[in-house]
Amino acid sequence: MRIMLIHPNYHSGGAEIAGNWPPAWVAYLAGSLKSAGFTDVVFVDAMTNHLSDEQIRAEIENANPDMVGTTAITPSIYKAERVLEIAKEVNPEIVTVIGGVHATFMYKQVLSEAPWIDVVVRGEGEEIIVDLCTAVLNGRWPQDRNSIRGLAFREGETIVASPAAPTVKNVDAISPDWSLLEWEKYIYIPLGVRVAIPNMARGCPFTCTFCSQWKFWRDYRVRDPKKVVDEIEALVRDHQVGFFILADEEPTINKKKFTAFCQELIDRGLPDKIKWGINTRVTDILRDIDDLKFYRAAGLVHVSLGTEAAAQMKLDRFNKETTIEDNKRAIRALRDADIFVEAQFIVGLENETAETLEETYQMARDWDPDLANWSMYTPWPYTPLFQELGDKVEIYDFDKYNFVTPIIKPDAMERGELLDRVMNNYRRFYMKKALFDYPWKGKGFRRRYLLGCLKAFLKAGFARTFYDLGKVNYWGPQSKGKVDFHFDDTRRIAPAQADEWQAAADRAKAHRKAKQSAALRERAAVAKAARADVRETPPGALPDTAGGEGPVMACGGGKQQMAEDA
Repeated sequence: MRIMLIHPNYHSGGAEIAGNWPPAWVAYLAGSLKSAGFTDVVFVDAMTNHLSDEQIRAEIENANPDMVGTTAITPSIYKAERVLEIAKEVNPEIVTVIGGVHATFMYKQVLSEAPWIDVVVRGEGEEIIVDLCTAVLNGRWPQDRNSIRGLAFREGETIVASPAAPTVKNVDAISPDWSLLEWEKYIYIPLGVRVAIPNMARGCPFTCTFCSQWKFWRDYRVRDPKKVVDEIEALVRDHQVGFFILADEEPTINKKKFTAFCQELIDRGLPDKIKWGINTRVTDILRDIDDLKFYRAAGLVHVSLGTEAAAQMKLDRFNKETTIEDNKRAIRALRDADIFVEAQFIVGLENETAETLEETYQMARDWDPDLANWSMYTPWPYTPLFQELGDKVEIYDFDKYNFVTPIIKPDAMERGELLDRVMNNYRRFYMKKALFDYPWKGKGFRRRYLLGCLKAFLKAGFARTFYDLGKVNYWGPQSKGKVDFHFDDTRRIAPAQADEWQAAADRAKAHRKAKQSAALRERAAVAKAARADVRETPPGALPDTAGGEGPVMACGGGKQQMAEDA
């Protein structure tokens, strides 16, 4: 049985400016399939190779697969659907499969707009894909599809979802097959070396309303740090990888495991061979301020910080539980430890103004991170925050949900002006860095890295791929009134998906009501007990209250960090 995996050819002007990123999903699925005996796995990276529909068609014809599978985040969903449509055009007998976060939560939308897709894999796919392929191999597809957990499919005009599959409990048993990738094409531009994206943990213990990680992975599971370093050591040895980014949303949540990971890298002498970066949160940096030089010794050179906003009002709205001063302290601490720091700003909400955008620039100058990134607010359609925004969401063309296109129109400006002012922030910030900072501050590795980052920006700028500027016809302030984001106004939410959202909203409302009723009953019981056991307080005495500082907040308002002995 031949299984063909295809990464869809989707591009936007965001993270791609730093290089070509290897699609890790392929390695993890292929490793699981090969461990189960499905050794005939073919991979085509249509994104890295910029393959046209006709070239994809030729690849499928040449491979003659029994199954074609792809994945999609929200902005790549239409490209992924088209890949599977081409597969059906080549051979209607090919079993077409799609997975990933968007299809998992929007399967009714996907199956409504792309009926040529045979099945959606919902959730993490290593175990589900093996069950699915086994059914196909044994001639039990599609008749046994209802008995395979974690799928969604069409039965006539009805969209059916089988019960959810359990999460992969033994994440240390997963053995990715990185050999399928064309490693010479995955280059991290700032250092000019091959790049990988392994992961140490799956999921997140916190439940932010704007995030999908906790919803997709469900359980929070951390791999054995030694197993992760085994994987990284193999990437260095077998594929000459020189830089990696941990795919985790917040790898420093579990400090004990993160520290063990760093120590294992040091013990094996890997920091001399490979450098790495992470995304994390301001509170974790402040918690670990005395450990930052140790992290740097382990090869950590780049931290992208979710500062999110310069205005305290916006931080409060995002429920970040941090302050402007916290952000500044964290950036200063990272720079003191010789770790490059990138400040991330979210812009483009409905209350964005010229003044708030200018404030983000002034804060970036004051905080003085090595790098700054202004991302357009993008409401994922499967998060509670998307539905809370209501009619503020006017665009349902998911191709543009890419962090560089203004999905939400600010009340006080047009989308073209918003883009222009964001570009003005970039121009001013990096012009000053290029002239007065990067070439003159530091030496050796620091200077080489920062000039490499500048090279990546300039390369994307001259090619006009940065922020999709070429596609939207932006040439500078004089063109802001002529910018065309090419929104497809015909895109709408499918009735089946809208019904699913309404049902989910009703369930959530009933759940909240039940919790509120339970809380009221509990408070009434406590009050009744207190009245029955009144103790007189001595004159002048004060009630016994706990003092001290509150706990450090986690991402999006979680009330605690992971316990260090977790």
